[in-house]
Amino acid sequence: DPQDVGNTAWSFAKSGIYHELLMQPVMVQARLLLPGFCPQNLTNLAWALATLSVSDVPLLTAIGCAAVARIKDFGPQNLSNTAWSYSTLVVADLPLLSAILRSAVG
Repeated sequence: DPQDVGNTAWSFAKSGIYHELLMQPVMVQARLLLPGFCPQNLTNLAWALATLSVSDVPLLTAIGCAAVARIKDFGPQNLSNTAWSYSTLVVADLPLLSAILRSAVG
């Protein structure tokens, strides 16, 4: 379930726990279930990666593509947390950041 994956990643990050053997299956499931993620799931996953300093560029690129496709469904908190996540990891996903900017000022 996409929400379970997003919540699990968020929980690890919130508790400050990063263990590769625990997080890897979550990231694998995220890749498989990403098409079913809602804006909150996408935001939680990006935030968790940033909080844990996990710069998985292929996963972040996939999250960015999924977010751009759903950007009109993102609320202000989703927009700001997603922008924070990518900037924290210094990942310049220009299509995503442009979509966030357009949505925020739109």
